[in-house]
Amino acid sequence: MVSPSPSSVATSDLPSFLLQSRKFTHLIVGGGTAGLALAARLSEHTELNVGVLEAGPAAWNDPGINVPGKFGETLEGELDWQFETVPQEQLGEKTKEEANGGRLQMDVERGIRKGRSLKWPRGKVLGGSSALNFMTWNRGCKGDYDAWATLLGERITDEGEESWCWKGINPFFLKSERFYPPTQQHTSLYASNHTLSSHGTSGPLATSYSSQYAASHALWHATLDKLGISTNDNHLGGSNLGAWTSLVSVEPEAQERSYSATAYLRPVAHRANLHVLTEAVVQEVVIEKDCGGEWVAKGVKFMHTRGIGEIDEVHVIEVVEGGEVVLCGGSVASPQLLELSGIGNPDILAAAKVDVKVANGEVGEHLQEHMSMIFYIFFSSLCVLSYSKSGLQDLRVVTAMVFEIDPSIPTLEDLRSDPALKKEAEEQYAENRTGLLTTLPSSVLYLPFNFIVPCGKLEKLASCLPSPKTLRERILYERFIDGIGDGASNGATASVDGSENHVDSPDKCAEERTRKDRWGLGQIEYNFDLSNYNPLFQPATSASSSGLQEKKKYATMMMMLQYPFSVGSIHIPPFSSSSFSSQTTKEERGEATVQENKQERLTNGEERSEEIIHQVKQGRTTAQQKPIIDPRYFAGPGGDVDLQTMIEGVRFADKICKTEPLKRMVVKRVFPEEQEGEEDGDEYWEDWIRRTLMTDWHPVGTCGMMARAAGGDAEEEGVVDGRLRVYGVKGLRVCDASVMPLQISAHLQATVYAIAEKGAVIMWEDWVARRYQGEIVENGKE
Repeated sequence: MVSPSPSSVATSDLPSFLLQSRKFTHLIVGGGTAGLALAARLSEHTELNVGVLEAGPAAWNDPGINVPGKFGETLEGELDWQFETVPQEQLGEKTKEEANGGRLQMDVERGIRKGRSLKWPRGKVLGGSSALNFMTWNRGCKGDYDAWATLLGERITDEGEESWCWKGINPFFLKSERFYPPTQQHTSLYASNHTLSSHGTSGPLATSYSSQYAASHALWHATLDKLGISTNDNHLGGSNLGAWTSLVSVEPEAQERSYSATAYLRPVAHRANLHVLTEAVVQEVVIEKDCGGEWVAKGVKFMHTRGIGEIDEVHVIEVVEGGEVVLCGGSVASPQLLELSGIGNPDILAAAKVDVKVANGEVGEHLQEHMSMIFYIFFSSLCVLSYSKSGLQDLRVVTAMVFEIDPSIPTLEDLRSDPALKKEAEEQYAENRTGLLTTLPSSVLYLPFNFIVPCGKLEKLASCLPSPKTLRERILYERFIDGIGDGASNGATASVDGSENHVDSPDKCAEERTRKDRWGLGQIEYNFDLSNYNPLFQPATSASSSGLQEKKKYATMMMMLQYPFSVGSIHIPPFSSSSFSSQTTKEERGEATVQENKQERLTNGEERSEEIIHQVKQGRTTAQQKPIIDPRYFAGPGGDVDLQTMIEGVRFADKICKTEPLKRMVVKRVFPEEQEGEEDGDEYWEDWIRRTLMTDWHPVGTCGMMARAAGGDAEEEGVVDGRLRVYGVKGLRVCDASVMPLQISAHLQATVYAIAEKGAVIMWEDWVARRYQGEIVENGKE
């Protein structure tokens, strides 16, 4: 099966799109994971007219997107926004002056900035990050979504269809998914255990189990069984605890990635009421006051790329009277656009020289990200999985432990080091869609803290947590302490049946608590694969006794903290003309006219919009300036608790890799190198974690969905309500991962699709209600 050519999929040109101004009922900003799913569902209703503005291009035939085994090759390329965090003061190496204690920072004597900055990949392409991710398909636990409902003040009942609780969102998980069940033989070989009733079978997004797996996967479940960890036969049913083989978002016949552009948009792109414009960067939402003095979203301003290095002027596109603008830019772009439009913290807006329209200090706050570590195992003959401008290295906030493995084991890295093998694999894939290029990381494990952290240490850490002051903090606190009493330290026996979690241990806490939520929460995730995912590990090559260069192979054990206490923020930067363009130094000093600078830009092939130049000269932050991303890893009141739980998490990761039968393929641990006395204290692991922590690519919470004054706390009012409406502005919503008020124990894409599916129902219901109330002009005609 061959993907259609770009010309066979209808996207609008600029003139055609502009003709729809004041005809759109719904204008969606961001054609990514949520945006295209939302557009496809809304355009099912013929009386609606839906527009989508996407900053990136369409990339229908890009093998880096479509071919499963090429995952990661698009990172740090033109389809990636290439965001980066500010330096994180809690990450980095010790200075010589602080070697005996104190704050950790990068060694200033080597010319490196204090702290470490981490790359934050985000998709800049039609399909967004669903086109760039690693295709893992799973859901959070029941308690994750019930917590959302609690923050919204919703009752959690067995019905709950209108709520954001588990019962309310689960139908939309099913609606989005088209599951292809494995054969019985596949299940026997690869432990692709599943419960059919927990899957959708008629949705747009194809999910399947891989047809081929890395050699290590055959040992995964048996190894964990030796540690007392059972396989979860229903890991999509409300509890992900235990070991399981991951589903992936891959269409099994074509063996190609299934993502929002191919699954949701491509089948319906012919619709007359659906218009998609690519390479259109939105500058701000146009917000005006109505006759009653209320702020109303009227449309957006955007710039369109005409060609390489050429940017068109700013255009304004409006919605019909009673229409809506919906931000689907994700956890980075959605708060950025709200602030550029005058919605946010007045102090931040003032520094950016943006006029305040709606003051809301929650915009851009409560950033939560999975914190990850990656371990490497040496197999004895593998080249490092390494890309220059595109690669795996910056994908996760992960502890990545590396182990050397048996050199005879085939891996994807063989293809990157041997042109002949690469050509053979590509021919095999093209001919019959089999081989190494169909493999994806699929060996997954989720565990509660009480399985890996000694009970005494858990209790001590709990005592270090400050008293929660907000409802959000109380939920995080209760999640932590509720896990203490259900089990104990390493050596426990766990069994997971999808509805209850039983953890029994000979070393139970004296005062055992009864877990209120019997579904259980996976607080630590592990993922094992046969590749080097850590850019900080660069093995030296050596010559064998025959004089030939010896290549060694590696495996990676990734460990990710699911519910960190560390909370950060994403905000637009203060105004600075110097950050607008490195090519406009005269303009920065205010010594040149617009015309002079336009000629300079033309000379450099970087013509800019006159309106953006005007905004810079007037002194205003624009969408061309990247937002300030500050996750604040290990900072804040609970930062040290995050660090200490990760220390225990990496110790258990090491234990897994030293357990039979997985141990058979492992030669030794090479990153971090094994050291005598490493178990005598925490300093060894703490130092390694601070030096090597990476991002997990799962940011949420920056436009949090919460009830006003939830829990009686007036300072925690959220950005959107339970119907995704931005507080203080009529006709403006947010529908993406940024609305998730608390992090979930899962990779995000399945949940983001469910948010879009549920959001589409909400928006249609509200449209019908307003139409009957006479607030909307029928069919979008004035």
